[in-house]
Amino acid sequence: MSSAFSNGTEIPEDFGCVKGNNDKPSIPLLWAKPPPTAKSFVVLMHDPDAIPVVGLDYIHWLVVDIPPSTFQLGAGASNKDMPEGAIELENSRKTKGYTPPCPPTPQVHTYRVHVYARAEEKTTIDTSSRDARDVLKQLEEGNVGISDELDGLYHQPGRY
Repeated sequence: MSSAFSNGTEIPEDFGCVKGNNDKPSIPLLWAKPPPTAKSFVVLMHDPDAIPVVGLDYIHWLVVDIPPSTFQLGAGASNKDMPEGAIELENSRKTKGYTPPCPPTPQVHTYRVHVYARAEEKTTIDTSSRDARDVLKQLEEGNVGISDELDGLYHQPGRY
C-alpha cells in the first residue's frame, strides 16, 4: 500500500515531523483495483492514539472523489499533484491537505490509512468535529469495499 513503508512498520522521517517541522510531503500510496461498482475512492489517514492527548481521533489527510481509474497517490501529491477531480478536505489542523505524523515526544503513535471504494462519484463529508471517528461513521454508507488499509508507526526522532 506504500512504497515508503510496510504495514505495521515505521513511517520514514521524510513524511513525518521532526522537531515540530510540519512541512513534509505526503506519503506515497497505492491500492488494489476496486470492484466494478466503484465510482470513486476516499483516502483517510488518522491517528487514533491522539484521543487521550487531544481528545479526538486526529485526521491527518482526507481525500474524496478520487477517480476509480486511479490506483495511487505519489509521494508529495498533496496540494501539488492530485488526480483530476480529487478534493482534499480539512484535516484536524483545519487546513486542506496532508498533515504529517507528529506525536508528542517520547510517544510512538500508530497512524491508520484507509482507502475506501465508493458507490458514488461525489462524497460529501462533514469534518467540522475534526474527529476521524465521525468521518468513519459517515463513510459506513456508500462503500462498495475497502480497497486497502495500512498502519504506520511514528515518533519524533532525536527527541527522547
